[in-house]
Amino acid sequence: MPEQNNIGHLTGGIVVVGGTGTTVNGPGTVNVTGSGGDLAELRRGLAELVQILSASSGAPVLHGLLGPAREARDAAGQDAPEPGRIRRQLDAVIRGARNVTLMTTAAASTVTAATGVAELAERLVRMLG
Repeated sequence: MPEQNNIGHLTGGIVVVGGTGTTVNGPGTVNVTGSGGDLAELRRGLAELVQILSASSGAPVLHGLLGPAREARDAAGQDAPEPGRIRRQLDAVIRGARNVTLMTTAAASTVTAATGVAELAERLVRMLG
């Protein structure tokens, strides 16, 4: 049975990746290993990643990830793909996705704090009559 790498859905700025032969380690490291069918699977996965990012019009901050994803897809499409070039582009996607995650987490915290401040200020105004 061939190994399968699946790029799932986009959730909160994170593309869910899974399957045998795929590991995502430490900051910005992606390794794809396994059988000779991995190149075809890698190509399909990269095409799907580009499709997911292209369809993320509701999240314009993700559009910065589209360029490196396309470059990785195009590099994998070569007759003799250079793994180092593909890895560098995927590292850029990973770093960018992590940055988006940090920004959205900070934004959510800011919204929560601002909501609390507004509620307190409204309560204080009501106290004044």
